[in-house]
Amino acid sequence: QHFASLMALGGELAAIGGNEAPPNEGLGIQVTSRFGHGFGVLWDTAPAVHAINSKAGTLYREWFSSRRPKMVEKLGAKVGRIYGSHLNGT
Repeated sequence: QHFASLMALGGELAAIGGNEAPPNEGLGIQVTSRFGHGFGVLWDTAPAVHAINSKAGTLYREWFSSRRPKMVEKLGAKVGRIYGSHLNGT
């Protein structure tokens, strides 16, 4: 379902586009309710998802990397980790 965007962005996650399965161990969490709604987190992947091979992509990664320690300091390690993660909810 995310194949086109992974290929277009060209980040590290492009390698798992199509039928390739990402490694499950430590990748993130998935919580699903009995009514079909859910929430998922892919830990530490926001920079990889948005890392295009361009000047803009490089600037984004540098900015994001500089902000992460500030978020961890402000919010604590557990919540601060969410700042650098890809979130999906339905």
